[in-house]
Amino acid sequence: MLRSSRGDDGEGGTAVLSKLSKQDREEIFPRLREHSLERGDTLFLPGDKADGVYFVKSGRLGVQTETGFADRMQMVAFLDEGAPVGEGALAGESAREIKVVAIEKTTVYHLSTHAFGELEKNNPTLAVQLLKRLLGTATVRLRANSKRLARVL
Repeated sequence: MLRSSRGDDGEGGTAVLSKLSKQDREEIFPRLREHSLERGDTLFLPGDKADGVYFVKSGRLGVQTETGFADRMQMVAFLDEGAPVGEGALAGESAREIKVVAIEKTTVYHLSTHAFGELEKNNPTLAVQLLKRLLGTATVRLRANSKRLARVL
C-alpha cells in the first residue's frame, strides 16, 4: 500500500537533490511529498498519468518494461537511493511507459508537475538547474544502455 506524507529535508536525501545548495533544498523540499512503499508495491504502470518525478530516498525500485510478447514484462534496471524515476513528466510526457515496483521497503519523494510549474514561476534558475541534473542522469543511463545493447548485438 502506498502511504504518503509531506517531504522534509531528510537525511536520506537524493543524489540529484542533495547536490543542491542548502537554500535551494529549502525551496524544493516543501514542494515534495514523501511516499512509502512495501516490497511488491507498484509505484506506477504503463499508461498511468505522468504526474511528476520521484526520487528514491531509501530502499530499492525495479524498472520493468513490456517485452512485446503477450503481457510479459522484463526487469531492466534497479534504482537505489538517490535515483530519480519518471523524470519525463517534467519534460511533457503525458503517460508512463514503464512499470516501477518496490523491490524492498522503499521511501520516495514526489515532485508533482504542478509543484514543478510553481517552482518554474517562482525560481526559474532553480528549475533549470534541477532539469539539468535530471538530464545528466538520463544521459548517463542512456550511455550505459547503449553500451549494454552493443555488447548484446
